[in-house]
Amino acid sequence: MEAIPWLTVLDLGILLAVALAAGILLEQLRVPHVTAFLLTGLALGPWGARVLGHGDIVLFEPLGKAAMALVLFEMGCTFTLDRVRGHLGKTARLSLGDVAVSSLVVFAGLLLLGYGLTIAVMLGILAVATAPATTVLVLQEADSEGPVTEYTVALIVFNNLACLVLFELALAGFLFVHGSSNAGQPGVLWELLLFLRDLAGSVVLGVAAGAVLTYVSALLDRSHWFVLLVAVTVITLAVSEYFHMPFLLTFLTMGATVANATEESAALVGEIKHLTGLLCVVFFTTHGAEMDPGALARAGLLGGAYIVLRLVGKYAGVWLAARWTGVGPTVGRWLGFALLAQAGTALVLSSIAAERCDGVPGLAQQAAQVKTVILGTVVVFELIGPLLIRWAVLQAGEVPVAHAIRHVTTTPVEELSYMSRRLLEALGLRKKQIAAADVPVKELMRKTFDAVPVSATFDDVVHLLEKSHQNTFPVVDRANQLVGIIRYTDLRDVLFDPELGALVRADDIALPPPLVLDPEEKLKDIWTRIGQVQDDTVPVVSSGTLVGVLRPRDVFRLVVKAGKDTGGSATTGARAVEAKTDAQAASQHPTAGQPAGDRPNSAPPEGDS
Repeated sequence: MEAIPWLTVLDLGILLAVALAAGILLEQLRVPHVTAFLLTGLALGPWGARVLGHGDIVLFEPLGKAAMALVLFEMGCTFTLDRVRGHLGKTARLSLGDVAVSSLVVFAGLLLLGYGLTIAVMLGILAVATAPATTVLVLQEADSEGPVTEYTVALIVFNNLACLVLFELALAGFLFVHGSSNAGQPGVLWELLLFLRDLAGSVVLGVAAGAVLTYVSALLDRSHWFVLLVAVTVITLAVSEYFHMPFLLTFLTMGATVANATEESAALVGEIKHLTGLLCVVFFTTHGAEMDPGALARAGLLGGAYIVLRLVGKYAGVWLAARWTGVGPTVGRWLGFALLAQAGTALVLSSIAAERCDGVPGLAQQAAQVKTVILGTVVVFELIGPLLIRWAVLQAGEVPVAHAIRHVTTTPVEELSYMSRRLLEALGLRKKQIAAADVPVKELMRKTFDAVPVSATFDDVVHLLEKSHQNTFPVVDRANQLVGIIRYTDLRDVLFDPELGALVRADDIALPPPLVLDPEEKLKDIWTRIGQVQDDTVPVVSSGTLVGVLRPRDVFRLVVKAGKDTGGSATTGARAVEAKTDAQAASQHPTAGQPAGDRPNSAPPEGDS
C-alpha cells in the first residue's frame, strides 16, 4: 500500500496558512485576495522559496479545476432568461465592439511594428479573452452591484466564446494554408467538426447536469444538497475533461439551467460557498506558482508591445462600444478596466496552437512564440487585473461601504487579553469580578472616542469608519452639542459613490439617538434602558454637550454573577442582552470576530472601573 504523501499534505497546509496571512496583510493596502493568493504562489513556487514543486502543482491541479467549475457554475446561476433578455441586445453590441476593436488594435499594432501576419492574428484574437475566475472572484469579494458589474460578467462569457471560435477558425485556416495534413495532422475540416462537436457537447452536458441537479435537489432534504452538488460537479468535470470539452461552457450552461429551472438556485449556490472559497485559494496559489517571470523576459519586445496594445485596445473597444450602445458614460469609462485580467482561456488556446502546429513548417516557430508571449504577459495581467477590477467597480459607485473600506471592532491586543482571561477563569486561576450598582456613568464612560463633525462629508465619514473600532458615532456641532448619531450598520450596504462623497453631509444621514445618558446617573438606574439599546456606543451628555460615550458591553462585562449588587435578574438579563449584542455584532462583522473584552462572563482588564 502506497504511503500517504505527507510532505504534500504539509505543503498544502503551508500554502493555505501563508495565503491567509498574505490576504490579511495585503487587505490593509486594499489589495484583492486574488492578488494576494497569486503572490503567495509566486513566492512559494519554483521562482521563490520552492516549497511548491512541480509534483505539488500537478497534484493540486484537479482541485484548481474544481474551483473553476464551481465559480463558473455560480456565474451561470445569474443568467436567468428574464435577465438575459433585458440586456442581450446591448451586451451583444458591447461584446462585438470590444472584440472588434481590441483585436484590431493588437493586430494592426503588431503588423506596424514589423511582426508577421500569423503572430499578429493569433495575439489579436487572444487579446479578447478575459480570465473568468479571477474577474468573478474579485467582483464577489467586493460585493459589487450595478451595470459595470453586470456587463463585466456577461462580457466574460461572450468574449471568451468569441475568442474560442475565432481562434479555432484562424488556426484551422493557417494549418490549411501550410498544408498541415502532410505533417501527419488530421484534416483541417475534421478539426473544425471536432471543435463544433465539443461546443455542442459542452452545452448538452451542462444542460443535463443542471437538470439532474435541479430535479434531485427537489427530492432531497436540504441537508443533502452539499454532497449532491459536489457529486454532480465532480462527475460533470470528469466527463468534460475526458472528452476534451471546454468546461467554461459546460458549467456556465449548468448554472444557467439551474437558474431557470428552480427558484432555489441561490440556496444551492450558498451550499458550496465555503468550499468554493477554499478551493479558490488552492487554485490561485497554484496558478501563482505556475507563473514564470522569466517568460516575461523571454517574451521581449513582442511581449511588451502586446501588453500595451491590449490595454489600449480593451479600453478603447469598450469605450467606443458603450457610446454606440448607449449604456451610459459610467459603463464606458470603467468597464474596460474590469476586463483586463487574462489567464486560463488564452493559455489553453496558445498551448493548443503550439501543439497542433508542432512540426508544421512556417508555423511551429510562430506558434511557440505566441505561447511564450502569453505565458509571460499573464504574469502582468493576472497581477494588475484584480487591482484594476476592484478600482473600476469602486469608481463606478457599485461597491458597498462595507467592502470599500476595512472596518473592524477588535484589535490583536484586545483579543489576546480576552483569550488569556478566559483561559485563566476556566482553570480557576482568576476570579470573575463583580460590578457595583452605584458606579456612576461618568466613571464607566469613555472620554476618548470618535465623533463626527456635523459639517463632515460622506467621504470623511467613510474614512472615520475605516480607522475606528466603533459602530456608532455621535454627530456634534461646533459647540460640541449632540446633533444625532451615525451607525455603520446603516451605511455598510450603501453603495460608495466617489462622485457623491463630497456632496452628502453628516447631518444628512444622522439619526436621533435612541438613548442619551447623564454622567451622574448610576448603573442601577440605567440598567433596564441600556439593556434595550442595540448600538455599541451610547452618548453621554451634560447640559447638551457631549462629554463621553458609554459602551453597553463595558457595563455588561462587569456583571457576572447572579444575586450580586444589581441582583440575579439583572445579571441574567445582562448575559442575555450581551449574548444578543455579540451575535448581532458577529453577523454585522463576519470577518472581524467578536470584540475583545465584550464577551459574556469576561472580567474587565486591570485598571478598569
